[in-house]
Amino acid sequence: FYAERGKLETRTLFNFEKVLDLDSSYSARAYLLTRIGEFQQSKVPETAIANLQKALEIMPEQTSARYALVTACLKTLRYEEAFAQLDTLYKNNQINLPNRLKYADLQALSGNYVAADSMLQKALYIKLDTLPGLYALIGKSAMLNQHPAAAIEAYQKEYALSPDDEDLAYTIGRLYARTGQKTEALEWLRRALDSGFKKELVLKYDREWDAFRGGDAWKGLWKE
Repeated sequence: FYAERGKLETRTLFNFEKVLDLDSSYSARAYLLTRIGEFQQSKVPETAIANLQKALEIMPEQTSARYALVTACLKTLRYEEAFAQLDTLYKNNQINLPNRLKYADLQALSGNYVAADSMLQKALYIKLDTLPGLYALIGKSAMLNQHPAAAIEAYQKEYALSPDDEDLAYTIGRLYARTGQKTEALEWLRRALDSGFKKELVLKYDREWDAFRGGDAWKGLWKE
């Protein structure tokens, strides 16, 4: 199935490029460059970025090109460029929910915690209570903003949607450890380990657990 889909995508991309070689109209070139960029963003994101930028030079209002450009920029770790595109979408009131969440995440990473929290809380009003990742983003923003209690609450809501996520359980455990709640910290660490958390270097060097190492409860959970 995946091999056949890959062949179809290759043929489609080839056809788009062949049409682009013709003397296409101005708007048609923007459309074709966008479609080519969308096909390229997973395998050759740098090339996709170049084509999507050309498309936006021709038609700056083309939302789909900007969405694809954000994805390609994030894939190549060009966070400032991704942020600039998301900022444009937001200011033009063209941003959809998935890209709104990306925008909030980049806001939090850049230190704009108030803006990030505001955007994430507004996303909750859409009533998509089971949207994967939304509560995790709220927790991440709160954690970066040094609000561990709020982070724990948000991460636990995310965990209720994904109870087998060992990384979530570990994050909640280390937040409890940070706040000195040892019983809860060890319980969530146990959940993480039971779910398959196996990052030995993290367990060995994460300083949030310094007060636990060497104790009987720690030894009972994980053998260094």
